[in-house]
Amino acid sequence: MSQSPERPVVLLATCAWFPDGEPGHDALDAALEGRGLEARWVVWDDVSVDWAAADLIAVRATWEQIFAGETKLSFRLEHAVMIETVGLAMQSVIEHVYSADGTARGAAAATNIFMRTPSGWRLVCHHASPVTAVVMPQPTGPLH
Repeated sequence: MSQSPERPVVLLATCAWFPDGEPGHDALDAALEGRGLEARWVVWDDVSVDWAAADLIAVRATWEQIFAGETKLSFRLEHAVMIETVGLAMQSVIEHVYSADGTARGAAAATNIFMRTPSGWRLVCHHASPVTAVVMPQPTGPLH
């Protein structure tokens, strides 16, 4: 896939919604270009992509890394807010993460976007930001 040995090609896997690069991709493209790499955005499920011919493939694999380990995780959702339209649904939640023994591992404020397809609802976007636990002290006297 390389045009020359001096200019390796990096395939950046993206989704069909951003076939030319995810929002903010210009900075990544410029950084790779500055390192002598040719970045090409490709849709991850495009059957015409020749993955084997790439010099390097970059895939966001956060969930794969989380679930690939030995530690089994469970999630409890709280404060769910949902909005549904004919073809899209949005869910905003607090995700509490626990290890198999019930130990709290953290919490995140998450937004999930689902799209209705002929084969059912599919998650098309997930974003989460860590949140810290807030411990409220018990009142020790009159409240007024």
